[in-house]
Amino acid sequence: MSFLTALVAVFLTFFSCTNPCTGVGCLNDGVCNQGNCLCPSGFTGTNCETPDPSSLPEIKCGLNWTTSCFNQHWTTAIPTQSSMHILPTGYNNTDCILLVNPHPQNAPNPESVTLNSVVANIKEGQGYKVSCMAKIKGYPDALNTPGFAFYCHTNQNWYGEHYYATTGGQFHFSDWSEHSYTFVGGEENTVKFQLYTKYDSVWIADLKIEEF
Repeated sequence: MSFLTALVAVFLTFFSCTNPCTGVGCLNDGVCNQGNCLCPSGFTGTNCETPDPSSLPEIKCGLNWTTSCFNQHWTTAIPTQSSMHILPTGYNNTDCILLVNPHPQNAPNPESVTLNSVVANIKEGQGYKVSCMAKIKGYPDALNTPGFAFYCHTNQNWYGEHYYATTGGQFHFSDWSEHSYTFVGGEENTVKFQLYTKYDSVWIADLKIEEF
């Protein structure tokens, strides 16, 4: 063995014995520092292997509707004749909300019951599914604009929409069913969320956003 080869071997042996990051595998772009993984936003765990629930997007109150949560995280636009109610065990033994917006069959274009909130922790390039369970009955407006809809947006960008509509002026009833749509996150970390209805009655539960 040459002197240079021996020197390199000694150096590698010394380095591998003194470098605390040797053999440490940090996942999801984590960086090793003194033998410990420093995890990027969105991940936790010894090797950054676990998504951090606190950094995942959430539609506030959507899985557990309470008056205090709703008042903290939502704003509303409710016409005079309309109302909103939080109902215990309304769906699958969980709270749901009931949006009541009565109007006659020949109503030209009734105002919507509208709910507004925000969703944080949106990641650029990440796919998302927004969904809820809903039961819908009543007359949509006579002009065939969407009867029930929800969507994410910012002042600069539009992130798609789910809307459900039936023939204007025709009475409609559907039992609980899933409503959903998907979008890909953009450069904004926080987006606005709006939900509205023109139907007589809409029950909403399990309102959520999920990564995919």
